[in-house]
Amino acid sequence: ERTVRTVANEMDEEIEAQYACGMSMVKEVERVALGKRECIGRKEGLGLRVASVVQEAQEAQRRLHLHTAHLEAQEERLQAKFSAVDVKAMEALRRVEEKRGAVARKRREAEV
Repeated sequence: ERTVRTVANEMDEEIEAQYACGMSMVKEVERVALGKRECIGRKEGLGLRVASVVQEAQEAQRRLHLHTAHLEAQEERLQAKFSAVDVKAMEALRRVEEKRGAVARKRREAEV
């Protein structure tokens, strides 16, 4: 009878050890699962941040294109103004040269 109790106690100890080992594994699986959920959450958060940065970059690119178009239009207007100024300056220079020629003719005529 003592032997049966000893064997039963040993079996109980073995069962308790296996139970403790199983509980340890369950806790490890829960810890890994929690870590995986946290990792997935961080990944999703990172994905949202990346999407936000991409959206901001696209918006900045759109604004840059608008600004570039505005600058190009402004450059065209300035070129047109400069061309008009060049034409007026050339016309004024021509008139000055004509007046100089007229003055020179009058001086020659006055000398004669």
